Amino acid sequence: ANILADTIEQNLAALDELQLLLVPAAGSTDKTVEVAETYRDRYPDRINLVEGVTGSKAGDLNQAWSTITTQCVLLLDADEVANLKFVSQSVERLEQHEDVGIVQARKVPRLPSESWLSRFASAEFRVETCINHQFVHDISDVSHFAGPAAVLRHHVPEEIDGWSTQALTEDIDLTIRLYLETEWTVRYVSQLAISNLTPSTVSNLIRQRRRWARGWVEVTWRYTRDLIDSRRRL
Repeated sequence: ANILADTIEQNLAALDELQLLLVPAAGSTDKTVEVAETYRDRYPDRINLVEGVTGSKAGDLNQAWSTITTQCVLLLDADEVANLKFVSQSVERLEQHEDVGIVQARKVPRLPSESWLSRFASAEFRVETCINHQFVHDISDVSHFAGPAAVLRHHVPEEIDGWSTQALTEDIDLTIRLYLETEWTVRYVSQLAISNLTPSTVSNLIRQRRRWARGWVEVTWRYTRDLIDSRRRL
């Protein structure tokens, strides 16, 4: 709640007349829902709201996805700010490449020098991004969907029954199922950037990185046999 108002204001200004759909979790205890409702009432021509009642991010995404009617969807977390250049160039790439289902942006810290922790987290995140996204993309010409900071064809998640509520990292799980079950690919474009906030405390940073690591292990364990069986096609 303490960052959502600023994020909404910046995205409203940066994205011109694009419509925003806010999906706050009904179980939020920090007034996130109230902030979202305030902005929906303040900007009824720009903002819609679907309150997530499923108890998980994946479930709330599936719930909200069914209400969207546009062909492409820009997906952002509550701390992320986009720009029209990213949106327009992402849509252009989807139009030019019929096999690309998701365009993934490079994430950059919004306040990289705010404190010693933000400087450390920003540096660590740049290295992690360089390895997990740029290096893998350049070497193998393959990318993964990193959750937000991406533009998706609306029907792509629906082809694999959306996000899994059983996965710890629903974005990585969706990526693997996308490659296993469809012909869609994910394109990482380092020239397109979306800004986000780094964790504000050491415990939050550790919790975030542990979740990512556990998510990768979980997905690897779950789909290793399927990946091996599909290795020739992949």
